[in-house]
Amino acid sequence: MAVKINLCISKLVINGMRPQTPSEAFGPWMVMEKKHRRTNKQTKPANPQTQDNDFLVPNQLMPMLRALVTTSCPESITRVSCTSLWRALSSYWSELCAGIAWSIGNGSIIRPLDDVWVPSLGPDSFFPEPSLSDLLDSEGNWDRGKLAEYFTIDALPHILSIKSPDPTDIDDFIIWRWNPKHVFKTKSAYFRLASSSWDFTNPCWADIWKTRVPQRLRLFLWIAFRDRLMTNLERCRRSVGHHPYCTTCDTHDESTLHILRDCKFAREVWLYFLPGVYSPIFFTESLQAWLLSNIHCHALASEYSIPWSTIFISILWQLWKARNEHVFNSIPQSPIDVWHKGIFWARCYMESFLPPLIRPPDSRSLQWLGPEPGWIQSDCAEAVKLIKADNAYMSPISLVRAIATLRRKAWGTEITWIPRTSNLPADMLAKSVDPKSTEFHELAEPPVALMPLLSMDALHLSL
Repeated sequence: MAVKINLCISKLVINGMRPQTPSEAFGPWMVMEKKHRRTNKQTKPANPQTQDNDFLVPNQLMPMLRALVTTSCPESITRVSCTSLWRALSSYWSELCAGIAWSIGNGSIIRPLDDVWVPSLGPDSFFPEPSLSDLLDSEGNWDRGKLAEYFTIDALPHILSIKSPDPTDIDDFIIWRWNPKHVFKTKSAYFRLASSSWDFTNPCWADIWKTRVPQRLRLFLWIAFRDRLMTNLERCRRSVGHHPYCTTCDTHDESTLHILRDCKFAREVWLYFLPGVYSPIFFTESLQAWLLSNIHCHALASEYSIPWSTIFISILWQLWKARNEHVFNSIPQSPIDVWHKGIFWARCYMESFLPPLIRPPDSRSLQWLGPEPGWIQSDCAEAVKLIKADNAYMSPISLVRAIATLRRKAWGTEITWIPRTSNLPADMLAKSVDPKSTEFHELAEPPVALMPLLSMDALHLSL
């Protein structure tokens, strides 16, 4: 069997920036693609317990872990003789185990107080330990009284939101905790490992990635915000440069802020735009404060009818390109050239992000008509996708497996997605409840605000 392996890692190369190696970028979770060339002899899949010479793709990691973790997670998977990939998995085994949870099947394997079977909660050890069947009532549903004996009040809503064990279901098996669908993704593993090194919930990242400019400029802006542009100062910091001085003015260290604002060349470009009264303020802020304050300014520049934030980002990009042309190609540019290019491209960016002319949809297409008896409609697109999937009967979510099992019986079923805009009463009711609540809410009578929507719905009208 010939194996062709392509390493699919996003490389970030900006003027000599060294791309990360697989282990630096993703730890053990390297995104690989395998292409097998079949011969006349049919090959069998490798047993992950006995053979680790093959590379892994993300959707192969969970089957491998299920073969390793049958009853409980081993403390270590270190081997004397193993591949570099297996060695990397061994070094990250504790972090990998932290992302493992159990999906309830027939309840025969899970230890309720030691294993993680509620993905939003962790293990909670007590003694003596019951089995899942001990926590059910005579009808096979969760027994609130028994649950309250072992778990805290805060944990009960999370447990009650999970389908109780079913003796006819498959055996319990492990799932990935850090993904809403409980499917292993490299992105979720990377975020989990990197969450301690940077705050991905910081709102400033959204400000950068939502700017109305091409993606390569957003990436450039993000690197500049983190002060990681490959300037001479940064190259010396990484021990790959000969001197830290600016190649344009040759008087100061070439930092990110210097090359984009404080260099005499960059200052001349900015003074084409700035009135004299704003110049002292513009040239005194720190790097991150300077970038954010100008990104947030969406006022139209009176002379150009272009938002200032778009002009600002376009000029930053042209200053960086002018610097690289001078350093690598020995092609000098004048400040007026950078100014003209910045304005030209800013106008192109603005026009490319203008909203298209969209004709309002026909209101008749948004009317909701109840389904025929025996048919199901839902306003949750993700739920419809999960239930209609071909492998729904093997879903990590026990409720989806139960629905799929029912659908495979001897009757015809059809599940249709209906957007909430077509069912405003249901939309209003869904938004009236706390999204974090897991309790069942029963209304004795419709809310007052719902009555007009129900009247319109009865007449098959829409807003």
